[in-house]
Amino acid sequence: MPELCIHECKELSFLIPGFEERGTFDRVIATQYGKADPSKLWGAVTPHYLYDHLIPEKLRRFMPAGKFIVILRDPVDRAVSNFRMMLAQGHESRPIDEVMNLQLEPEYLEKQRESDLYHGADLDSYIAWGEYGRLLEAFLEVNSRESLLVCFLEELSANPDREFHRICKFIGAGEQASPENLGVRYNNSEERETLIQRLFAKMRENEWLRQLGRKLVSAQARREIVYRYSLQTSRNVTPTILSTDTEGRLVKHFEPDVRKLETLIGRSAPWMRFAID
Repeated sequence: MPELCIHECKELSFLIPGFEERGTFDRVIATQYGKADPSKLWGAVTPHYLYDHLIPEKLRRFMPAGKFIVILRDPVDRAVSNFRMMLAQGHESRPIDEVMNLQLEPEYLEKQRESDLYHGADLDSYIAWGEYGRLLEAFLEVNSRESLLVCFLEELSANPDREFHRICKFIGAGEQASPENLGVRYNNSEERETLIQRLFAKMRENEWLRQLGRKLVSAQARREIVYRYSLQTSRNVTPTILSTDTEGRLVKHFEPDVRKLETLIGRSAPWMRFAID
């Protein structure tokens, strides 16, 4: 899109704790978008902002005219996908039913809801991060409803052209021709081992290599490499299937939160698991 400038790095996270120590917000933006055309709309893709309870107030403070787009998927599917990503990256080894039932415990859930975002939180928050109603309610307590667009992954997949134009209208990009690759899914090719997979395997096994990597590669670059690596390795993970009992427990847990989400956005979520008869 010619009117839009999206930062090339996913999870830029320039509002994480400590960014103020690197200078003012304007200085951080100037550093990250220094070569961007000021006449264009600037954006970033940072899913973790949804899970950090400190972020809504920072967005209101530093981006009062900002437009925020959230893409949601069935929370049960999200939990399983998160688990599989951690499995692919070598951080997870427990049986999926065991993990989900542990994270459904009330004390565990409450702890994760109250925790600040921390390194490794993905591993502990398969369920808490799928409570979209709770998360967006906190966002809307300090930001206007007009600043938020909620999309659903299922609708983006089923009708990408309609959703693309809906997003363009929301951000003020005007009428745009649909990109030729609209609807194409990337990082979904056949299984293959790559150089980066072999390199990561060696680094996990060797403490000296891990320490060297931390010295030579910035934290931001490491996050991007890990993300790209997870896309490669997730193709090679044996599909993980929940038991019927665990799936039922997850649906029962998420159902009140889905109803809260629907009230907040004024429409039904397109998830068959949670459809009201």
